[in-house]
Amino acid sequence: MRSDDMEDILSKPHSFRCSLRLAGKAGHRLRGLLATEPDDEALLLMPCKDVHTFGMRHDLDVAFVSSEGMILAIHRNVGPQRRLAHPWAEAVIERFASPEDPWFTVGDRLHIRP
Repeated sequence: MRSDDMEDILSKPHSFRCSLRLAGKAGHRLRGLLATEPDDEALLLMPCKDVHTFGMRHDLDVAFVSSEGMILAIHRNVGPQRRLAHPWAEAVIERFASPEDPWFTVGDRLHIRP
């Protein structure tokens, strides 16, 4: 998957599905969702084990992902001026917070396809 490619991601066993865009370059990972407007797209930051919400105007949902594609930790409705990290994460998925919509569960396994 190249940076900025769109992919579809499915988590199992909970069958949560979303579209995502890869932020593989350092500048794209640093910027994340900053200066973008809320939409239904999630962003895969890879490699990444640490995210921040400094400068964000909207809350985020965040999921830390292992190198095997397992969800290690989730954080919902993360407000501005926060920093989150997970020592064993290989990647992070973030989206604009959507409390009424499903999100990953710890232990889910990700299946990414074009």
